[in-house]
Amino acid sequence: MSKVPTIAPPPTIAHLVADRARDWPDRVAISFEEQVQTFAELDRSANAVCHLLAKLGVARSEHVAVMLENGAEAVQAWLGIARYGAIEVPLGSALRGDGLVYPLVKCSCRLAIVHASLLDRISHVRDRLPQLETVIVVGDAGTQGWKARLLEAGHEPYASDVAAEDTAVVLFSSGTTGPPKGVVLPHSAGFWLAHGVREVMGYGHDDVLFNAFPLSHVNARYTTIYPAMLAGARAVLHRRFSASAFWDICRTERITAFNYMGVIPVLLLNQTVTQGDRDHCVTRAYGAGAADKISDQFEERFGVPLVETYGSTELGMVSCTRLGERSPDSCGVASSDYQIEIQDELGWPLPSGGTGEIVVRPTRPGVMFSRYLGDPAATVEALKGLWFHTGDRGRRDSEGKLYFVDRVKDVIRRRGENISSWEVERVLEAHPAISEASAIGVDSHVSGQEVMVVLVGAGEQVAPAELLEHCEKHLPYYAVPRYVRFVDSLPRTASARVEKYRLREAGVTPDTWDREEAGYVLKR
Repeated sequence: MSKVPTIAPPPTIAHLVADRARDWPDRVAISFEEQVQTFAELDRSANAVCHLLAKLGVARSEHVAVMLENGAEAVQAWLGIARYGAIEVPLGSALRGDGLVYPLVKCSCRLAIVHASLLDRISHVRDRLPQLETVIVVGDAGTQGWKARLLEAGHEPYASDVAAEDTAVVLFSSGTTGPPKGVVLPHSAGFWLAHGVREVMGYGHDDVLFNAFPLSHVNARYTTIYPAMLAGARAVLHRRFSASAFWDICRTERITAFNYMGVIPVLLLNQTVTQGDRDHCVTRAYGAGAADKISDQFEERFGVPLVETYGSTELGMVSCTRLGERSPDSCGVASSDYQIEIQDELGWPLPSGGTGEIVVRPTRPGVMFSRYLGDPAATVEALKGLWFHTGDRGRRDSEGKLYFVDRVKDVIRRRGENISSWEVERVLEAHPAISEASAIGVDSHVSGQEVMVVLVGAGEQVAPAELLEHCEKHLPYYAVPRYVRFVDSLPRTASARVEKYRLREAGVTPDTWDREEAGYVLKR
């Protein structure tokens, strides 16, 4: 097999795809279950998307919404929008109601690329989207569908002059005390994250990388697909993670590395032990949130070491452990892209072992987000003192290893998804039977955390199941509470802030309603 050519850091992934299509046109770049895409096919489709956007009158630096499941079309849209110089706004396929309207309005999206199976989400809120002019449907076999429009547009080479510092994407992170923030990322941020992951994991052209996270997140696109393209490796994506089918997929596809979030190693360890647990080609995994004892159990049983990292949508990879090195419960040392400091509440640096807020700053330009969309105040607040304030608490030891302690931010983490407490509370308080709502995360051995809501009624009684039906209309399925508890009043500080730590300490009480015990089944 030919050696991976050395390339200078490309300004966009679309330029990289053009290079790979020239050098390896027939090599498979990505597999999506039944779909396979070579570098040449990706390059042609990126050109076609560019011509389609031009035909539709899309301006350079205009926001284009994309709401698709994992598949070839999602990557085609990503690469084409990047090559054209527009700004992609990826939307999770679980979004609905207010959660869907907010990013579309915030970004003033005139064009949305939506899968046919998700079209009803747009239809239900179309009257609240006066700026949305065109919806292109993926999966529609008609003349106005995605495939037909690309064929009509043609795939002649499109000369892209997009620069590294230009904005590539706006990703909406979970809000804590307000609406989600639009994280504005330049093209260079995607490259440096992918470059760092490739170096840390040692990916080469013989590797096959597996990922089952959605392409609307950083994980799949920048820590699997992009590194695979840099290394000349093949990426394999699935639409859903299946613990029972996982190792069969790895054996069939000859996977050599995969990405995980905290709950995935646990789910795999919970599967029945078999003699074939080491009958695979996987040699390492990249992710975050695995406790040290889980890492040990996973490597002992499956022979796969876990590379633990710390980062965020705004920053990419801030720190990581190294293959072959033991770093119990640590997120490793700072990557080459960042400096890390632990500060107290006044912004003073703490000595080794001291617990405070994790703050970071880049060692070179272009590795992190540029701003929060339309929110200069939040941008300035996040970057006060010339450090990015993560909102997470941690400590560092004398060797510089970082240890995550807990979240200052009020975010619930469930099965790899960040859930905004504020959004859950807002939806419940819109119900006429609810006066006040407080959402918290409670620990779960299966999902990391589960969503629990503590509610104060507005006079009339309401069944928890009715509240969940209300939530399902306005929240992604993964944000719908599992636990519901009614109280006479919420505990508050002297300044009237809800003391959530007291609710967390109480946890799931005997008077708490559990939807799983009640047999309530979520609609997806």
